[in-house]
Amino acid sequence: MKHHILGWLLLIIATVCSSCFEIVEEIQLQENGSGQFTFIVNMSESKVKLHSVMSLDSVQGYKVPTKAEINQQMSNIRQRLGNIQGLTNAQVSFDYNEFIGTVKFSFKSVDQINAAMSVIMDAYKVKDYSVPYYQYNATHRLFTRTFNTLPKTLAQYNRLKKEDREIFQKARFTSVFKFSSEVRESGNTLARVSNNKKAVMQQTSMHNVITNTTRINQSITLEK
Repeated sequence: MKHHILGWLLLIIATVCSSCFEIVEEIQLQENGSGQFTFIVNMSESKVKLHSVMSLDSVQGYKVPTKAEINQQMSNIRQRLGNIQGLTNAQVSFDYNEFIGTVKFSFKSVDQINAAMSVIMDAYKVKDYSVPYYQYNATHRLFTRTFNTLPKTLAQYNRLKKEDREIFQKARFTSVFKFSSEVRESGNTLARVSNNKKAVMQQTSMHNVITNTTRINQSITLEK
């Protein structure tokens, strides 16, 4: 019986149906390059169906993990994140009532976000998948986040049934970047700068993210 990250993906598709989910990425960045990273997967709009799924042994040939297995996996990731030098206050949690998963930690350098992504992908035995990459140049006050779906990832997505891909058209992706200084320039015209000029936000569908239809790369220059 299959039991891996793609199984979780298909499990969500099989149970979400007409409902949607949201992925939220938030970074709070200080002038010296330290800050806090938060990543949220919110499936609360499908919680009724997901509660039913959790009572089953399997769905479409994919083993439904128990709460104990999920908790063990989260504990493993939390421990591995805690071993990254410069990364502190790692929190990995899952709300079984609302079906909201959260990863949160503090970092001394944005390089530690990249290291954390590698740890998470490795923990779930995910290889050759698209992950964002973060950089910050304190001298030039330039923050960048790059993301492009790899051909292998896109090919797997395109092999999904049309009705399954439509789920991702309804699903939302939100990125929020908050700064201690004002934003001088945002290179992504699809992102919005807040009224106080200390935050940049972008929203689009997960389908557009996966297919590279909407550019979510960020190049943000801060005031000196």
